[in-house]
Amino acid sequence: MEKKKIIAVGMTATMLFSTASVPGNVLAASHAESKMEINTMMQVKQSKTNLAVSSTFAELIPDVQLQQAIIEYATTDEGYLTDSQKQSLISGDKAQAQAVLATITRLNLMNCGLDFMTIAGINQLRNLQFLNLQGNTLASIGAQTFVGMNHLQFLYLDNIGLITLNQDAFGKLPQLKTLGLTQNAALINFDALYTLDETANINGGTFGGVNVSLWEAAINKVAGMGDLAPLVASGSNLSKAIQFAQFKYKLLQLENMKIGMVEVLELKPVLGASVVIKNTINDLKAAVEANDTAWFTRAGAQLYAEIHAEIMALENRQIGQLGVNIVHFPAVAQAKAALEATNTSPDYHHLAECVVQLETAIAAFVSNTRAQTADAIKNAQSKKEHTAVKELLVKAQIALAGYNYDQMIKVTNNLNTTVKQITKSEKSPVQLKQAYHLHKYVTGTAVVGTKIVVKKAGKVARSTVGASGKFKVKMGKLKNGQQITITADTPDSVTTLYKLASKSMTVKQSPKPTLKQLKIKGKKVTGKTTTGATVKVYKGKKLVSKKVVKTGNIKFKVKQKFAKKTKLTVKIQNDDEHGLAVKKWTTRVR
Repeated sequence: MEKKKIIAVGMTATMLFSTASVPGNVLAASHAESKMEINTMMQVKQSKTNLAVSSTFAELIPDVQLQQAIIEYATTDEGYLTDSQKQSLISGDKAQAQAVLATITRLNLMNCGLDFMTIAGINQLRNLQFLNLQGNTLASIGAQTFVGMNHLQFLYLDNIGLITLNQDAFGKLPQLKTLGLTQNAALINFDALYTLDETANINGGTFGGVNVSLWEAAINKVAGMGDLAPLVASGSNLSKAIQFAQFKYKLLQLENMKIGMVEVLELKPVLGASVVIKNTINDLKAAVEANDTAWFTRAGAQLYAEIHAEIMALENRQIGQLGVNIVHFPAVAQAKAALEATNTSPDYHHLAECVVQLETAIAAFVSNTRAQTADAIKNAQSKKEHTAVKELLVKAQIALAGYNYDQMIKVTNNLNTTVKQITKSEKSPVQLKQAYHLHKYVTGTAVVGTKIVVKKAGKVARSTVGASGKFKVKMGKLKNGQQITITADTPDSVTTLYKLASKSMTVKQSPKPTLKQLKIKGKKVTGKTTTGATVKVYKGKKLVSKKVVKTGNIKFKVKQKFAKKTKLTVKIQNDDEHGLAVKKWTTRVR
């Protein structure tokens, strides 16, 4: 059934669906037949002074008029409230006030001339059996007003100027025997009757009238527009009205489902492909036509389950392919919750709206996630040579190309964090030692892990700096005046981007070692030479002694004592740092 068809019903449909009368109850009872009718009523004095009551009592019973009426006219099985009970209401705590309210069984306010704003809180009188408000003024009765009053047997709401009766005003009222709703000319909606049991033979007295007839006719007219058979009710006027209220309740539920389903089916034809759902909707329609509550409930539960499964499948299709992080995106989480709440309620009237909301949120998630990844890539360009940044940029590009949103979120966060931590950019630190023509390698120091590349006359050699921070790259024989190029590539740290460093060096002729003041006396050898040089003493070709001179001062003993004027040869070789050149001298023992 289309929503616009309901609008076309005109005055009749207005009475049925008017928001001004969202709920409605109508019942009139023959008060004279009630054995609990009080024949003599106390009249409210025109100049009656209001009693001051505690905030506790006001919290339980918000309407001042109702507070006054309870204090003055409420009766228990023992009679009117005692002074002690009144005092408990007026100034006692909440538990004391509730205890007194629980003892009240009758509240007869017939023709007391009271003008109620609301009677909210009346259900605090949970053991009340008799309530008569006729002849007073009460234009509106809100939701839950009488809910929970499981002992209420007689309820008279006749002639109170009632205009609006909320659909959820009554609840079940399992003990109700008489309900009066006559002489309320402005009351045109009686939907609240749907919660009552039409088989309980509740006495409605002279319940009926033009408004009730128009309301019932409007219900059947709308049913006909939905291709449903009109309701043929039976029993008393009140019993018929209860049947119509229940019929309308089912109509509205069915209409709500159909409206929501039609809108969603238009958006997502995949739901409409379900033969099971179509068959269940037809079954539900038949249950409404038969006004069979049990059948309707059964078919409705089945339809809810079937549609719920289809909607969850729809949600999973839309969200599942986008990874697990999407559900943490606020707009998606909100839309997902709204759709699931609508599906659970179930409120299919808003189903299409929720589906669109979810699709919009998903589109925003996709757009935002891709934009954030693209921004992160752009912001990282100035530091793209950093090893970690370089790796993350590759991952980000792959995630974008593959529509991998979980990976996009992860890589984007890591990329932004990594870029933010890089605060310095400098060349790879490397120190070279002078290379001499007798060397067959290049040495120096650099940061651990630095990759060293040495080029000489078209030849290339490589090495990586070890834990000592030193490197030694073998190059073969070097030549005096030869050019050597060294590049150093240091691994980036968390805070520093190291750029490639390049240095050039010219190979030098290895300098000859020097020797001064050489003297061999007895076993003692003394003199001065190049720092770090190795001094060897020979007798002919036989090595007599060997010593590394760390400070440049020669001072050591040979292993044997030679006779004076014995001819000895001293051979000195510079260390690595000084070029490894060798020179020999001859001397005589003194």
